[in-house]
Amino acid sequence: MQSEAGFTLVEVMVATFITAILLAMGSLLISDTLQSREALNEVIEDSQELELARLVLRQDMAQLVERRPRGAYGEPAYSAFLGGYAAPDNALLAFVRTGNEFPGLELPRSRLQYVEYRLVEDDLVRASREFVDSVPGTQMHQRVLISGVSNLEIAFLNGTSWDASWARPLSPTQRHSSAPEAVALRFDHARYGAMELRLLTVAAS
Repeated sequence: MQSEAGFTLVEVMVATFITAILLAMGSLLISDTLQSREALNEVIEDSQELELARLVLRQDMAQLVERRPRGAYGEPAYSAFLGGYAAPDNALLAFVRTGNEFPGLELPRSRLQYVEYRLVEDDLVRASREFVDSVPGTQMHQRVLISGVSNLEIAFLNGTSWDASWARPLSPTQRHSSAPEAVALRFDHARYGAMELRLLTVAAS
């Protein structure tokens, strides 16, 4: 009588143990891969956010105009460019720029735009409104440029020194811009640590 071929209980248990180990290793590998991909995507998103913010700031500083916005009661602002402690309502920057586009709009509209930069909690926010002068009922459109910002400081180039605030009225006899030659933003980023953005303005040209 021939004995039937098969696996012993010990062999089955060993095979099951090895399979469990391989499955656990595969699961950890997949989990690490997904976490690495998620971390890489976050790094890419933060890098793109910083680069886009730099481009927006640079474009704003390159298109400053000497147009003082008026308040709700028609009073003109002290200067066309205000920054630091001189900016209104705890803003970092307040200015008027040109180059505002209206794609697809056939009716004529002013290309001027009033812009403010603010620190809202841990976000650097760009706020703008459709009209240069303050009109009752007009809301500011806000856009987060950089998230995860702390310890933000702003400085303005005044010749060879940097000032913490800026307000320079433009007299009729002056031909140069009332804006500083450059603006510097120093802050701590949640991912990249200490950073500084230096931007030339139209006054530097």
